[in-house]
Amino acid sequence: MALSLRRWLTPPSFAREDETRRARLLHTFVLGVIVATAVCFPVAALVDRNQASRYLFELLAFQLIAAVVLVLLHSGRLALSCAIAVIVPWMVVMIAAITAGGMERVTYLPGATIVVLAGVLLGPREAVLTAGGTLLGAAGIAVAAQKGLLLDPGQSASAWGSLAGGAASYGILIVLMALTSRRVQQALGQAQKELAERRDAVEALRTSEEALRASEGKQKEALSLIRAALESTADGILVVDTNGKVLAMNGKFVSLWGIPRDLADSRDDARLLSSVLDQLIDPARFLQKVQQLYHEPEAVSFDVLEFKDGRMFERYSQPQRIDGQIVGRVWSFRDVTDRRHSEEARRRLEEQLYQAQKMEALGTLARGIAHDFNNILAAMVSHAEVAKLELLDRPVTQQALDEVLRAGQRAKELTHQILVFSRAGSHELRPTRLGPIITECVQLLRSSLPKSIEVRATLLPDEPEVLADSSRMHQVIMNLSVNARQAIGDMPGKIAVTLERSVVGPASLLLAQGVFPGDYLRLEVVDTGKGIDPGTLPRIFEPFFSTKSPSQGSGLGLAVVHSILLSHRGAIEVRSQLGGGSRFAVYLPVNSARSDPVESTSPGSLKTGRGQRIVLVDDEVSVLEGNRRLLERIGYRVQSFTDPHAAVKEVQDNPSAVDLLITDLTMPRLSGIEVARSVRAVRADLPIILATGFDEGWTIEKIQQMGIGELLAKPFTLAELAAAVARQLPSEKAEGPLR
Repeated sequence: MALSLRRWLTPPSFAREDETRRARLLHTFVLGVIVATAVCFPVAALVDRNQASRYLFELLAFQLIAAVVLVLLHSGRLALSCAIAVIVPWMVVMIAAITAGGMERVTYLPGATIVVLAGVLLGPREAVLTAGGTLLGAAGIAVAAQKGLLLDPGQSASAWGSLAGGAASYGILIVLMALTSRRVQQALGQAQKELAERRDAVEALRTSEEALRASEGKQKEALSLIRAALESTADGILVVDTNGKVLAMNGKFVSLWGIPRDLADSRDDARLLSSVLDQLIDPARFLQKVQQLYHEPEAVSFDVLEFKDGRMFERYSQPQRIDGQIVGRVWSFRDVTDRRHSEEARRRLEEQLYQAQKMEALGTLARGIAHDFNNILAAMVSHAEVAKLELLDRPVTQQALDEVLRAGQRAKELTHQILVFSRAGSHELRPTRLGPIITECVQLLRSSLPKSIEVRATLLPDEPEVLADSSRMHQVIMNLSVNARQAIGDMPGKIAVTLERSVVGPASLLLAQGVFPGDYLRLEVVDTGKGIDPGTLPRIFEPFFSTKSPSQGSGLGLAVVHSILLSHRGAIEVRSQLGGGSRFAVYLPVNSARSDPVESTSPGSLKTGRGQRIVLVDDEVSVLEGNRRLLERIGYRVQSFTDPHAAVKEVQDNPSAVDLLITDLTMPRLSGIEVARSVRAVRADLPIILATGFDEGWTIEKIQQMGIGELLAKPFTLAELAAAVARQLPSEKAEGPLR
């Protein structure tokens, strides 16, 4: 019900805008007629009761006509509803005019209202049809009046003329009003359309202005954010156009490069570039890279800049684009000095760790082979000693065997150097003369160097002793000599080894290396090689630093020399000039304490035995046999065992019959330490000598605490063996001819 009522109260819409406008106007007019008649006619009936029936009839007639018009209007019949809305009121006016005695007696307001309504509602064609309808209506009314249906018999005949004139006038006015109103409506519609378009244009302009203001606000916000980001970053940012002209830079760029504020504000490209180039180690390379990027505008670039003051910057560069078009380039600079130093320190630590692991592996390998290698040397040396004793009357053979023994001694020292190099060996500082070591090294060099390199040695006639490990001094001299040979290369040259006394004063630069003022021996190794670059010189003692290829050296030679000298409380001094050779001077403190005379090791002065019984234990048959024959040749009775358990049983069965036990340290079934403990359980005073190819950390002090008298390092010579045995049998020692 409510929906139906709302539908009738709402004006309908049509496809054309002017039809919709006319429909709304007609709808409003009809609703006004319904409301007006519903109020006015009942009131008139109450006032004039004589005409009450007439008023009620007219009320019903108007309500019915209005309902018909609404139905036609909502049915989409706009033209018909408009015509009815004009014709019917006109007919009512005509009837009222006739009954009132003529047009002049009726108010002209209703007629004028109908004319205006017709002009607004009707189109030209509809107006003509409506005018025709009014004339036909007038004719009908006239016929009705003639027959006495509308006019009273007493009315004058002039009413006919008035009626005819009124009808014609209304028809003409309706047509004219409709035509005029149509044009007015068209003009009004066009004006309204233009006004609406202008209103829409103004609204669009206002919206555009608001959008522009909003866009400007967002743009300012974005620019502010970008500027804040650029100023807060740790990188220096520089923006240039395609010609290299500076467009923008942030404060970090200015501070990183130390650019004066007035220069930064001036944006003077040439002065800025000059300020940048002055700070770099290699400005030409940087300038070349910049020019290359301008020739390759799409390139993305990265490199590291090194400054004269030691700083390092990472440089990033990439093109700036607007709508895909390159309009400039953005440079970013980051100070990575601390990070690079940390990375370098970490890399060195990792390298040192790696090298330490290599050295540990080398030490493990050295410990593994030292025992077996020294056993081989021990067999060779012992049998060479036996051969010398058997061939005393053959000097040429004796000389050859001496060379074999010297080679064995060098091999022993080489094994010891490997252990020292791998940090697995130990050394003992003893009063030592460097002259014999230098002589041996020079002989070895002469036999191994090409004839184009001359080797000279200049020694002191009355050389003082130094506290040193002879094998390590041999390593120092050889390392320096090999370094000199590599400096000379394939060209002819000279290597001079000189030994002389020197005094280190209180103002000497050598004191910085930890030495003290006093008397020193100075060992110089001078070569005529290519010399050392001044930039390289401070690093030559760094472990694994080398200017040579990996096939020519490991970079450890000079580092080992430096390490050995530190352990000997010595120092080293280097002087070199490119193209002028190098001079390495080693300083070792003179030993002020007097040492005992060196015992002669000639065959005629060997300490010999008088038939004492020695139990000899070694798992290597060749070593055991050679040492047994040596001991027997110098006057001892020897019972040898390769099985340590059998040796222990022999001592346990006859403890008083044994005068000395010599046992190898490392054996597969029972170690020398365990053999010593077992025999001392039954014979606590039995002298024991421990022989080893590798000491494994055992020192004289340690073994003496265990009741072992001597530690004899393999391979040992006959003199060393005889002296060690004599020291353990002091009451029985004697000197005499060999048997």
